[in-house]
Amino acid sequence: MSAHDTQARTWGLKGWIALVLGAGILAHINGLRGVMLFDDTSGIVANTALRHLPDAVLGSSRPLTQLTFHLNILLGGLNPLGFHLVNLALHLANGVLLVLVLDALLSALGSMVVATRQRVAGLTALLWTVHPLTTESVTYIVQRAESLAAFCLLLTLFLFLRLRDGAPTSRRSVMLVACAAGMLAKPVMVVAPLLVLCIDRILTGTSLRDVLKQRSHLHGLLLATMLIVVTLALVPNESSSSVGLGGDLLAPWQYALTQTRVFVHYIRLAVVPWPLCLDYMWPASSVVAAIPSMAVVLLLLAGWVILWWKHHPLALVGCWVGLLLAPTSSVLPLADAAAEHRMYLPLVGLLVLPLLAGEQGVAALLRRGTSARRVAIVRVALRWMAIVTVAALMALTIHRNRDYASTERMWERVATVAPWNLRARVGLGCALYERGKLDQAEALFTDVAETLERQPLARGTMAATLASLARMHLGTLYLWRGDPTRAAAEFRLAVQHAPANGGGQKGLREAQRRLGE
Repeated sequence: MSAHDTQARTWGLKGWIALVLGAGILAHINGLRGVMLFDDTSGIVANTALRHLPDAVLGSSRPLTQLTFHLNILLGGLNPLGFHLVNLALHLANGVLLVLVLDALLSALGSMVVATRQRVAGLTALLWTVHPLTTESVTYIVQRAESLAAFCLLLTLFLFLRLRDGAPTSRRSVMLVACAAGMLAKPVMVVAPLLVLCIDRILTGTSLRDVLKQRSHLHGLLLATMLIVVTLALVPNESSSSVGLGGDLLAPWQYALTQTRVFVHYIRLAVVPWPLCLDYMWPASSVVAAIPSMAVVLLLLAGWVILWWKHHPLALVGCWVGLLLAPTSSVLPLADAAAEHRMYLPLVGLLVLPLLAGEQGVAALLRRGTSARRVAIVRVALRWMAIVTVAALMALTIHRNRDYASTERMWERVATVAPWNLRARVGLGCALYERGKLDQAEALFTDVAETLERQPLARGTMAATLASLARMHLGTLYLWRGDPTRAAAEFRLAVQHAPANGGGQKGLREAQRRLGE
């Protein structure tokens, strides 16, 4: 590359980085007003372990994330603003890294001129940074784990691509540290070494065996970092209740079946990101209902196999999306079948496809000898489409971030998008209670409890837990109203549904004390 090309490349990237930073701030700045809600309450506010450094990091599946929460509390207490500032800074850093990673990757593929690949890299990062589907990993504080792991993954990929490009081998240590840090941020980082290996295989144009022979030491060290996740998984931690243990978890085959429908839903949200939902409680899918989504997944999988076999660069899109979703959206059952934060980095693979198609379309017109005027018209049309799309996504993101400013508004949104989600109705009832809207809260709690009690309940199941919570909140409400008799009856039902409900037991003792029992 000539000195002129190098200078043009540098200034072009700086321009895109500035645009990504500016647009990202404008799109997410109102998210700084967000409150602590849902898992923020249990994971941060009520998590006393975060007040002490050893307790914060020991026995956790994501100690690095817990460490950042500890530092937030140490510096600014439980003020949500400090947490939001860190989350936003992480997201903006990820946007910058994404520009650099995509530019380096397209440069390694060598199929585009400097200006074109910068345009694809920059615009992809811009669309991703302001996309509403990323809000859950930015404004929902506890999902910092997702954006922190993403930062480590993008940094690992960038340093790897630089090493392939002839950068000093001393950067290998930094790359390994970045990869290991990601494993400490969130277990989903476990796929990072595999993604690096797939990228190396496509760029090299040989088999995986040959790639491992050529760079056995490098890939061996990266693969070794996966042992961190394995080691952390052997220790009881905060993820034990949501991954593979107890509760109402689906069988692996049924979870995989359900994930085909969830995956199609994710694709739809990537294209039309509205309405969004914080808590889906996605129901299990039957075989018949999953047939269309299974057909879509199998068709995409067959296309990827063909591209992979032919060493086509587009196979990387399938590797990117498939590997990044694999830990949460394959056969390992999780308590929640669908969650939008899982699409944080996989979204990149879906956004880059139309941009590549547009650039290939323009290149095809030039090869056919289309007049310069017509090509210019097409380019202007594509440019305006990009501008309108970025503006629309920013508007939707700003609108979405407003939901995070109020627990009541958020749970109203969830209850509207997922009316089957009784957990959302309990959350809305709690928000109404805190706002002094006692009659509305009472109606919601009563409806949830009676709905669940009409169904067979088993101790320890989600249904029993929700019924217990609803009855407990009703008991608290009646205590506040000065009716200990009704309160005691509600607390007894709460303990009956879930004997381990400490709040129900405490409330029952208080009600009995007031009754003189």
